[in-house]
Amino acid sequence: MSVPPASDAAAHAFSPSDAAVSGFRFIGRRPGVIAIWTGVFLLYEVVVTLLLIALPGNTVGAMRTFRELNQTDPEAAIGMLPAVGFVLLVYSVGFLALYAVMYTAAYRAFLTPSDKRPGYLHLGVDEFYMACVIVLAVALSSGYLFLVIFVGGLLWAIGSGLPDLLKFLYDVALGFGLLGALLYPFVRFSLAMPMTFMDKHVRLIESWKATRGEFWSMLGAYILAAVLIFLVYLVTWSVVAVVALAAILSTGGSFTSLETLFQADTSSIAAYLTPTTLIAALLNAIASAVFVAVVTGPVAEAYRAMVGGVREPSPAAPRRLPAKA
Repeated sequence: MSVPPASDAAAHAFSPSDAAVSGFRFIGRRPGVIAIWTGVFLLYEVVVTLLLIALPGNTVGAMRTFRELNQTDPEAAIGMLPAVGFVLLVYSVGFLALYAVMYTAAYRAFLTPSDKRPGYLHLGVDEFYMACVIVLAVALSSGYLFLVIFVGGLLWAIGSGLPDLLKFLYDVALGFGLLGALLYPFVRFSLAMPMTFMDKHVRLIESWKATRGEFWSMLGAYILAAVLIFLVYLVTWSVVAVVALAAILSTGGSFTSLETLFQADTSSIAAYLTPTTLIAALLNAIASAVFVAVVTGPVAEAYRAMVGGVREPSPAAPRRLPAKA
């Protein structure tokens, strides 16, 4: 399917600032949808954790250890694969299915808002194609990241023998170059998900074509959205931590008890199903639902402006005051 021209009647001028806050506007206008998404994330986390706890052996502990070793000691993590490989595979497939469903629901909400399904949720061919594009993106990103790291390391080694001042300037230039090498393809391919959803076919190269000449405006929208997300999460979790700490101290607890809010006790089902753990799971679910909305919003608005062909008005469009007669 060819990419429709940006002059399509349904296309509109792209505003980085409007796009950056589109996800937040959507949350304010569709709180019921966010509540449903929160329920899905909460149900997934609780059910999966309970299943892992019910498995023989300390499966949850082994998975946690594997994740920690994967960051600190990859060799040791590889050595654990025989023990956690099957569970890791099933968990990864479930995680992929969850986000394929949620991202499809988000783009359905932004691009076809007249859909009447609760929370815009469904399980069908759209979700299958979204899962395919996620797998493709992860595979290509991993290979590309390895290539960038390899080339960056080689260039850093080449410049290591320069005099101090030149080396400093060289390292700064190299850092900006590597950052650009990572950001540029990310922005150019960022319309792959909404294009895949709208075309009902895996799209990747088409995103590169549609974003030609729009890199800086899209980058500005994404950076602004990232800053807003960071600030919202910082304020939210700071308030949560203060309230939780006050509650713990008022009941005779200690500062270390705050850890239980962020790390569940998975030694048994009874230890996991406590009010504190479930509240923490609910907070994580809310954060996940909000994240999906604020991440997909700018991309959906970019799709509307640069690809066009969307017949329905955006549920996150800024409300314009009527012109005076």
